[in-house]
Amino acid sequence: AQRRRREAEILADLSATIATSLDLDTILKRVVDGAKELCVADIGRIALRDLEADRMVFRYSAGSKLTDRHPVEVDRGKGLGGHVWETGKPYRSEDLRRDPLAQAGDLLLLADEGTIASLVVPVRLGSEVEGLVYLDRRTARAFTEHDETVVQRLAEHAAIAIQNARLLAAEKAARADAEVANRAKDEFIAMLGHELRNPLGAISNAVYVLDFIGARTPAAVRARQVISRGAEQLARMVDDLLDMARLTRGKIALDVQPVNLADSVTQCLGALRTAGKTGRHAVSVNVEPVWVVADPVRIQQVFSNLILNAVKYTPGDGSIDLAVVASGDHAVVRIRDTGLGLAPEILPHVFEPFQQGDHTIERSQGGLGIGLTLAKWLVEAHGGTIEASSEGRGRGSQFTIRLPRVLAPAVKPVSPAARGPVPSRRILIVEDSEDARDMLRMYLTESGHQVYEAVDGPHGVEAALRVRPEVALIDIGLPGLDGYEVVRRLRATPEGRKMFLVALTGYGQPEDHRRARQAGFDAHLVKPFDRGRLVGLLAQAGQKAVGGRP
Repeated sequence: AQRRRREAEILADLSATIATSLDLDTILKRVVDGAKELCVADIGRIALRDLEADRMVFRYSAGSKLTDRHPVEVDRGKGLGGHVWETGKPYRSEDLRRDPLAQAGDLLLLADEGTIASLVVPVRLGSEVEGLVYLDRRTARAFTEHDETVVQRLAEHAAIAIQNARLLAAEKAARADAEVANRAKDEFIAMLGHELRNPLGAISNAVYVLDFIGARTPAAVRARQVISRGAEQLARMVDDLLDMARLTRGKIALDVQPVNLADSVTQCLGALRTAGKTGRHAVSVNVEPVWVVADPVRIQQVFSNLILNAVKYTPGDGSIDLAVVASGDHAVVRIRDTGLGLAPEILPHVFEPFQQGDHTIERSQGGLGIGLTLAKWLVEAHGGTIEASSEGRGRGSQFTIRLPRVLAPAVKPVSPAARGPVPSRRILIVEDSEDARDMLRMYLTESGHQVYEAVDGPHGVEAALRVRPEVALIDIGLPGLDGYEVVRRLRATPEGRKMFLVALTGYGQPEDHRRARQAGFDAHLVKPFDRGRLVGLLAQAGQKAVGGRP
């Protein structure tokens, strides 16, 4: 009765260990120690199958005098263990000295350990033998059928542990493969964004040049508008694609500050109207000043995505209403339209990536089906919520954003750099793309600046030290020396420390901004650059202290 209780205790302990631990060696040790105790054996061992070599390799032993001299491998069909492996059935040997199955490894135990009686039990996973449990005695007292049954029950626990360990290893391998694939995907998307932004930058600069030159015919005006809208749409899709990649990795960083949502919504709508994105829709605005702590660029991205979504799914004669109100501790933004609406089955999935509504409405705005996903993630990253509602198909939609509200900050005076036109600057462009370089030079020249050029990294360093520009716009992916090395070399000279250096690149992820700062750039412009942003940087260059950074 005492032995039965001890058997139950050991089996219960093993079950609890398997339920709480994925450490295979801990479980195998308890299996061997338990079998050795319950069967009153002198030596206990366990071997596991090496799947690649198709051999049994000993993993743990207890009670041995000469552990390092035990056989470390078992081949199928050879010796007691090989026989059990091949047949899948336990085997008891009363005396190894007279056992016809005993071979070199078994006789080594006899000679070195004084082993006489042995019991070998298979560890089975399904129809396969994946391990062997050995018990040995140094006396001629044979193992019993009950001993065999006890060890078989313990071997079943070992089998569960082996299966768990393999599942864990497979999961880790799959996760590692997924991480490698994700890194490759992220690198590809970043490269794709860069390669798309380079020609988009040249196209946008060409549009700016055409603005200065002036279009002489209605057809030319129309063509310029088409090019401008197409470039902006492509740039927006590239940004959304890159943001989606960063979102899945949790790498979208927020640069927060006090933001008046009334101004943010109004400015966003104004920019979309100026760009011709609101079409013929009647858009009403009812806003009151409400302040939040937010990234002004990202929060406008949310409003832009939601307004464009309303435009996309609302016929030309429909209406869109924008509202910003205070509600207790929250700022509430509502974007409501009279468009296509959302079917009940679509509503729960509207913020999932790549979800698109009914495509029967004209899709002049385009899109990848990730704008609402980005909007939801960005709102939640600001500590807010976003909800979609609709009374059904053909009855319009409403998106409601709630963000934590804060008190209005003290009013700051407008800096002198924000007023008036930018004085003429001496500017160096270091860019290997001929189209991008030519269009940027033409735009800056038409804007009244004195412009110099270099086509690669070494010539960029030489030209900067010779010309000593006030501002240098430097591409990152340059031949000879990349843009980071160009800046490092310039910053190492007295002349270079006085220059306002701007990274002009198709790489716009947060880590790219950080790397540019670390290399010595004063600012980072992503292609295709925003004209207002460039003008602001040229104004900022005038504030750079002589011999130092701004």
